[in-house]
Amino acid sequence: GDFQLSGATGNFLLATSGGKKLDSQGNEVDAAPMLAPAPIAGQTSTNITPITTLVAFKPTLKEKLAQYGDWNADIASSTGVNGNLLRIAKIAESLSSAVSGGTSPLVTDFEGNLKSLGQLANQLNSTSEDLSDPTVLKSVSSTALSAILNDPEIVQTTVSADKKASLISSMEQAVEGIAQAIPADQIVVEDSETLAAVETVLEQANIDQTIQIKVTLGGSSSLQWAPVIRQIRMELSGSELTLTPSVDDDDTTTLTYAWTMTSGSLSISSPQQFKASISGFDESEITVSLGITDSSGSSDTASCTWQTNPTTCTFVE
Repeated sequence: GDFQLSGATGNFLLATSGGKKLDSQGNEVDAAPMLAPAPIAGQTSTNITPITTLVAFKPTLKEKLAQYGDWNADIASSTGVNGNLLRIAKIAESLSSAVSGGTSPLVTDFEGNLKSLGQLANQLNSTSEDLSDPTVLKSVSSTALSAILNDPEIVQTTVSADKKASLISSMEQAVEGIAQAIPADQIVVEDSETLAAVETVLEQANIDQTIQIKVTLGGSSSLQWAPVIRQIRMELSGSELTLTPSVDDDDTTTLTYAWTMTSGSLSISSPQQFKASISGFDESEITVSLGITDSSGSSDTASCTWQTNPTTCTFVE
């Protein structure tokens, strides 16, 4: 569907949950949760797709995917999309189905399903090989699925070795079939024929396409995100250096802060506050570090080295 947001500014992510998509027969089926980076200044529209979800987890994927086309494209556009991008989108959907589909899904919550796609983003980002190669896609996908199955924060039940092997084999079969159904070197329209071909592949690979995601908000099962330091800004006024971070968390009011620095001759004022400062700074070489921790014990750290006034270190766009 189409939605309009007004007055949205700052660092944020767009997220969807509980949506529907159409299968090859025109029937509505549950869609996996997805993310998208915040639009940049001047951007009037954006899309939320499996591809943008991967980019939201690993912004550096933008450059890698750009060689195949626009990572922010509408993959369901009637004018079509690059086959390589559509392949990756369908592989991401298949991975979600592998862990969240069927009558006994391994992952049943919103956060866990998104984290599973984060693992795929990590693997796609870390490989130096050509993502248009089906063999590379199969290897990346199976490695991501293996990491998911062995991550207790995503899959909180014990999975037998046989079950893991079966799931990984099914995923590899699905990737091979998707690569055959979607040509890499063409603009492909995600029409009923393409959808039917992919659905047949997933059925043969025993991957259930029905995503079963349970979103629980409130109480002891409230949705929690690990904190993220997006940016550190250092700005000098006179001889006072102000340290200001940009952070994300499901509840930023619970975050604790710990500022440190390399210089032994200076000290940080309010090192346990969101914003800190250093007095008597003479623009000498200095590196400041910030650690943040949320109420669940999840944490993130980042460091920034002074260069010019102001200095801004961006870690996540």
